[in-house]
Amino acid sequence: MSNRHAAAEKPSLPEWPQPSLDAPVKLYGEMMRFMAQRMQAQAAFLQGLADCPNPTDLMQRQAAFMQGALEAYSTEAGRSWKILQEPGKAPATNA
Repeated sequence: MSNRHAAAEKPSLPEWPQPSLDAPVKLYGEMMRFMAQRMQAQAAFLQGLADCPNPTDLMQRQAAFMQGALEAYSTEAGRSWKILQEPGKAPATNA
């Protein structure tokens, strides 16, 4: 091998096994989607508080928001678990 050819060759980086990266990448994407969804829900909730005519309405809206948040986080835990259990398959999104 001549010096000219040796200079042209670049050392190759080790290849990461694709399956080992699939789950973390999918999980990260799912987390970003979920966080965006929750931020939108919280913004809508806070905007709705401005329309509360009385404390009773405010408490009802807050209870409904918290119930929705609990359900969303519970569902998300299941979605995240599925991603970790089946790294080759992405769960369907409802958004």
